[in-house]
Amino acid sequence: MPRTRPSEPVAHPQVAVGTEEDDPDLVDNEVTDATDSPGDDLPPTHATRTGTMAASALGLSFQVPLDVHHLAVTASWGTYAPAASEVHLTEQGKPRRVWRRTPRGGSVEVDLTAIEQPPLVVDAAQERVVLRTTVRERAGVRLVDLALVNDRGQPDSSPDTARLYQVSLTVTALDAHAAVFVADNDPQSSPPPSDTDSERRHLALLYRSRREYAHGRQCAVDAEVRDGEVRAWRLHTTSFPSADVALTVPGDPATMPGLVTDMARLGSPDLAEPVVMQQAWK
Repeated sequence: MPRTRPSEPVAHPQVAVGTEEDDPDLVDNEVTDATDSPGDDLPPTHATRTGTMAASALGLSFQVPLDVHHLAVTASWGTYAPAASEVHLTEQGKPRRVWRRTPRGGSVEVDLTAIEQPPLVVDAAQERVVLRTTVRERAGVRLVDLALVNDRGQPDSSPDTARLYQVSLTVTALDAHAAVFVADNDPQSSPPPSDTDSERRHLALLYRSRREYAHGRQCAVDAEVRDGEVRAWRLHTTSFPSADVALTVPGDPATMPGLVTDMARLGSPDLAEPVVMQQAWK
């Protein structure tokens, strides 16, 4: 079997019995068997372990205003199954057994006003891979939790065929344009920090322009916000989160009279001078 794991999310079956330690590794549109023996076209010997803590679901939570009644959700993933390669050959000239990827997924409409939220089938070819939705109302917004669940069960052999690879979810308004996702720290929809908690009020003031639109499970979430708007119009899960970190430029010591940079003095038992200087900087 291949000996490397894919670099993006994997949704395992919900039944957590013996599973193989290794997952397919993508090569073009196929995954080659990692063994190099002359008889690698024979059925491989499976190395199993008991139990697994791998997740069977991937999802995100966010909030929208009460006047938003429907959302569009697009899910995509891949499945792998053994097949004869059209490119790779064994030493005997026979097609090598490889793991071939099949794209899966689809789009569904989620009704946020429904009293009961039935599981939604995203891909008709895999009816036991479903999107589960939980909706709650609080303080003038709807709290929405979406999860793509792999409920296919564990096969008796080759458990890799029941797993989902490179899983992602994308959520937008029905028109794929309206900005409907409200940040959970938006001053217009969130209560201000308590008057007795000065630290929270200070942090809320410092980060008033940094909004948090969603939280992911088994993934991170990228929120897309257009210039001039405070709400996000698109949420997309990712296994490779990124962020822009502002550059910190040190000040010029020439403009700081009395600045002490000697580590010997700073580490001396006499802390009176550094304490006085620190108080002066405040």
